[in-house]
Amino acid sequence: DLVISDVMMPVLDGLGLLREIRADSKLRELPIVLLSARAGEEARVQGLQTGADDYLTKPFSGRELVARVSANLQMARIRREATLELRESEERFRNMADHSPVMLWVSDERGAWTYFNRPFYEFTGMTSETALEFGALDALHPEDRAQLHETYLGSIASGRTFALENRLRRADGEYRWMLGMATPRRDADGRFLYAVRVLNDVQSGALP
Repeated sequence: DLVISDVMMPVLDGLGLLREIRADSKLRELPIVLLSARAGEEARVQGLQTGADDYLTKPFSGRELVARVSANLQMARIRREATLELRESEERFRNMADHSPVMLWVSDERGAWTYFNRPFYEFTGMTSETALEFGALDALHPEDRAQLHETYLGSIASGRTFALENRLRRADGEYRWMLGMATPRRDADGRFLYAVRVLNDVQSGALP
């Protein structure tokens, strides 16, 4: 549940052990408390910057150690619950998006695609390996790529929703006109988080 390690140890010291644990996918979330005779802000900052959850300077009382361990175990439990809730929320979103009648994608501040729903892959015949990041540009008509990218980046800067028509190549090679609307999402401080764009096949009249 938790690792307590002295900083000063032979062969592999506490900071080295900390780095090894954080590099292990199965152990990296373990809370780690470092103990050291090195006092001062610099030593504490070094330990925390390396990834320790807490740093205790010798000498310390048993009561203080128990209190620190208890606090770190509680924080670890809260993080696990938050991570589980986030994972379940993402799974609900993906399930909803994959069963949507329209194509949908999510992108980051660079304009790179981080997610496509199932209808997009079925329509274009692409896979996540070929579509994510900037791969989906290959499915856009060459004449439409620059305009879409510039309009999207402008929407990120302004924070405004935009609607744009562009041609998207179907799996059989035919280009279809799509009407896409993207909405940038920001946090409470106005920082850009991601954008979601919905695509509708204009030619088939499949508009909501």
